[in-house]
Amino acid sequence: TEDNGDFEQNIRLAMLKVLAQFRQGGMDVIAEYSQSFDDPEQEQAAVATYIQLLHTAMQAIYLSVLEKEGVNAATLSKSQEAFFDDAISALNASHHYGSPFLLELESYDHRQASGLQITRTPGKKLVYLGFTMLITGVFLLFYIHHQRLWVRLQDHSNHVRIIMAGSRARHQRDFKHDFLKLADDLKVITGNRD
Repeated sequence: TEDNGDFEQNIRLAMLKVLAQFRQGGMDVIAEYSQSFDDPEQEQAAVATYIQLLHTAMQAIYLSVLEKEGVNAATLSKSQEAFFDDAISALNASHHYGSPFLLELESYDHRQASGLQITRTPGKKLVYLGFTMLITGVFLLFYIHHQRLWVRLQDHSNHVRIIMAGSRARHQRDFKHDFLKLADDLKVITGNRD
């Protein structure tokens, strides 16, 4: 049992050492460490051990955080495992960017202010004119009926024949009355009673 205690203590110390090295240089430290071995088999075994220690230490930290947050750490979902793997990859590259820093607001002076602004806009009269024209156009669109009239003049031997046609989108009965009145007025003007 005393040997087990020493073994566990040595494993903990090795994990802390691996975490400290990982924090300083990421996986690049593994590459540097592996180059110190002459034998390729020893190199592979050392790298595998280093990675296993790192993974075990990081997983222990992750599980303890999950337990503190009230998550059942015994069964990790696939999304939690994917987050863990992504977090290790992100931490691996973090040493390239320097130390992270945190900004914290310690105090501030509260000042009362209004959002009211007084400005000068030289073109506001043109804007108001355009707005008025737009509103007038909308009202005219609803209250003035659109209609089309066509007039064709045909030359005959001793007189000119006038042919008229027209259309309106709405109020066809009123348009018929207006069209016939226009035709009668034209007959009076030309002196033709036909």
